[in-house]
Amino acid sequence: MYWLPCGKYTCPQKNYKTLSSLSKQFNFNLIQLKKPIKVNGPAFFIEGVGIDLIKGLKNINMTYMTDYQLLWPKYWNKIDYCIFPNKLFSQKINKQDDPKSLHYGSTKYDLRFDLDKIKNKYGLAKKNALFLYPKSEDRRRINIDEILNTLRKQGYKVFIKTRGKDPINPKRHPESPVIHDGGWFPHPSIDLLYACDLMINFDSTAVKEAAILKTPVINYHVKPENRGFYGRLNFLLNEKFVFHANKDSLEKIIKRVELINFSDHFSSLIKTKFFDRQVVCEKILSKVCAE
Repeated sequence: MYWLPCGKYTCPQKNYKTLSSLSKQFNFNLIQLKKPIKVNGPAFFIEGVGIDLIKGLKNINMTYMTDYQLLWPKYWNKIDYCIFPNKLFSQKINKQDDPKSLHYGSTKYDLRFDLDKIKNKYGLAKKNALFLYPKSEDRRRINIDEILNTLRKQGYKVFIKTRGKDPINPKRHPESPVIHDGGWFPHPSIDLLYACDLMINFDSTAVKEAAILKTPVINYHVKPENRGFYGRLNFLLNEKFVFHANKDSLEKIIKRVELINFSDHFSSLIKTKFFDRQVVCEKILSKVCAE
């Protein structure tokens, strides 16, 4: 794996110990990219990062969440293929019929989860909620303590997840575990989203991940219409697994969530708007090996 320092909270240099541990676990080399190189095989990129420094036999881009909706012009003419979750995602940039577009899914979710291991690792309770802490600029628009207290009164253990670039002091919420970005594979938010009963969202595009991992979402609309969930994943706004907090009290919404069996809905949603997450890597490798 070739890497470049970027200065962000996700910078490989800042997280080198974690990467080094993963390289030993999964038997791959870590190489800092310092000059242009050619590789005798396919080269994979995340949102085009490093594409001006590496030339593979095939240059294959992998999209990250909805970032591609802004970044794609920077790398499109330099790649052979771009992997999208589904045609609904490539339609956002009018590339649904482009021969470069491969609608295979996302490798991020091609995992085999061990639910018992996750429960033991994080100390899950009988009922659990993942609370995606809002960005600092959105916090004034909602009463965070009121939401957390309501969840606890309904019997939920609340796991607060925030990002390295939006840190919070754990002492601010002593009754809930506060989790920043830790291990990158699997990511703690993916583990918890898979294991929790519901997710509290504040217009984050993580609603996509909730759909893939079959977790109902209660969303608080706090961002402008052209940003976040409403702006980038608007084709999910009216799906059955999404509950809009402004339409009823949180207590009533939670009770409705608990009464609904979402199995058939998620199965249909994954077929029509997403992908089978357990065959993504297989599809990509089959394509690469065939050329």
